[in-house]
Amino acid sequence: MVPAFIANSTGSNGVGLTFTATIPAGTAIGDILYTAIAYRNTSTWSTNNDLGVWTGVHASATGNSNTQATNGRGSLYSFYHVYNGTSPNLTFTVTANANVWRQTTVAIRGINPVTPLGNVSLTMATASALVANTTEITAGPSGFLVMSIGSGCDTSFSAANAATEPLAGEWTERTDVLSTSGGDTTLMVATATKNTAGGLTGTFNCTGAVSTWNCMGVAEFKPYVRARQRYICGA
Repeated sequence: MVPAFIANSTGSNGVGLTFTATIPAGTAIGDILYTAIAYRNTSTWSTNNDLGVWTGVHASATGNSNTQATNGRGSLYSFYHVYNGTSPNLTFTVTANANVWRQTTVAIRGINPVTPLGNVSLTMATASALVANTTEITAGPSGFLVMSIGSGCDTSFSAANAATEPLAGEWTERTDVLSTSGGDTTLMVATATKNTAGGLTGTFNCTGAVSTWNCMGVAEFKPYVRARQRYICGA
């Protein structure tokens, strides 16, 4: 089964210690919910439940302490959940005021529900730059790739790509929204499918409208492969 994007929530922004995510319309049993949070500060996020139904994907709070409008450093957290028809606890909590945050949840279909997460890449910028980037990963045949960026200012992004594959034009932006409540930040999420050959992706890149301190993460979600049945004819 080739994985497919279903929908993403409108998302929200704020400056409080919690937010409640929204399950995207059309989500069905077995779909993967992926929640991404862009924010400013060194605070860390958790999921307010003891059942382990959300699994962490990206966590980039370290070193992102500057919350000034001109030199703010973007941080990125993300989690996934295998939807079973019952809403998980959708409340996410930050350890201290994150200055400002922006979040969205994406629903993905056709992912292996037992071991959904493949390889992951995460890079925090070491200087202000127009281009956000992160290191390559190895993705399997038809691996579904999700790129997320937490930006240190209010900007927009374009031309998501990987140096080898998926190339520019093969990615689709799902959200690219900013917040100017408190310190500015932007959350960008784009998706693409690795070709049937799989293999190394090459370095990931995405270009911003202005130079800023960005944090980029990419995650592969592995496709569901139906086991072949063997039929033995009797004599």
